[in-house]
Amino acid sequence: EVTNDGKTLTLKNNSDYNISGIVILDNRENELGIRSVYHIDSLSSQNENQLSIASQNIDDSFTFKSYEGYLSFAKARIIKELVESGLFEDEANAMVGTWEKGYFKTKGIRVLYVLSRQETDEILHIEISPTPKKLVRTLVGRVEVLSPEDEAATENFIENLLSFGAIPTQINGREMTGLGHFPEPKLQRLLQTSKNEKVIKKAKEIIQTMNRGMIN
Repeated sequence: EVTNDGKTLTLKNNSDYNISGIVILDNRENELGIRSVYHIDSLSSQNENQLSIASQNIDDSFTFKSYEGYLSFAKARIIKELVESGLFEDEANAMVGTWEKGYFKTKGIRVLYVLSRQETDEILHIEISPTPKKLVRTLVGRVEVLSPEDEAATENFIENLLSFGAIPTQINGREMTGLGHFPEPKLQRLLQTSKNEKVIKKAKEIIQTMNRGMIN
C-alpha cells in the first residue's frame, strides 16, 4: 500500500511476507529538471517505510540530470534485484527490456518490488512432473502512484470537459488524450476525492464507456 502526500511516500507491507528489492522510479522531471531512483532493501511484514520525494540535491548519486543516465541506472538497479532473486542475468535483461515504455519512459511515480517465493507460489500455483531439481520463480509487483497534483489535474480535466465539450479519446481504457496513461484508475480515484456532483457524474459516464471502444 503506497500513499503520497506530495512530499513523502509511505509504503506499508500489509502482507504476511517480507518484500524485498523495492525500487521507486520518480520520472516526473521536477522543477530542478531531474529524475530520481530510490531503493529499499526490504520491508518486513506489517511494517512501513517513509521516503522523502521532495526536491533532491542534484549531487545525489540516485538523481539524474539526463534522461539517459536515469534510464541506465534504473534498469541496472532492477536487473540487480532480479538476478538476486535467482534469475540469470540474460533472463533479467530480457524481462526488463519488455518494460521499457510502460515502466521507464512513461512519466510518473511507480514502485516495483520482488514478491517472496512463498507468495508467488500462492498466487501462481505450479506443478511440474517430473519434479525439477531446482525451480526459480520471480514475480514483480508494480504500484502506480498518484500525487496530489495528479488528482487535481484529473478534476480540472473533467471540469474543462464539462465547460468546453472537448471529446476525449481512449484505447481500451489504457490511454486517453488529456489524462495520459491509466485513465480509469485516475477517474476511479476522482470519484473518491471530488465534491463536485457534476464532475462525479461525468467521470462515471466516461468510466462506463471506457471499455466499449472510442468515446463519441
